[in-house]
Amino acid sequence: MNRRREIRLTPEEQAAFLREHRKAALATIGKDGFPHIVAMNFVARDGAFYMTSYGKAQKVLNIRRDPKVALMVEAGDNYAELRGVMIRGQCEIIEGTEAVRGVFAAMAEARGTRTA
Repeated sequence: MNRRREIRLTPEEQAAFLREHRKAALATIGKDGFPHIVAMNFVARDGAFYMTSYGKAQKVLNIRRDPKVALMVEAGDNYAELRGVMIRGQCEIIEGTEAVRGVFAAMAEARGTRTA
């Protein structure tokens, strides 16, 4: 049997894993064509992943130029413990004060805290 099939997380396990973890590596495509990877906090809602950033950040500039991204959420300290979920897709930049507040509120709710 294919080893990949043996270790693959089920959709239910993936959903639970994404609820447990809040940090991810976001990969965008740099102007030079190489991956640009940064650590990000995220919240997953309704099949989408939400993050916040400054408009002039390199990752935002990269996404404006090419919206293809990958997100890697992983856990484990040694090889035998490693688990992760990789998501690939198109990123949409949502702007505006209310949108940002909404994302911060969703992140706080996911952590079990409240925003001021």
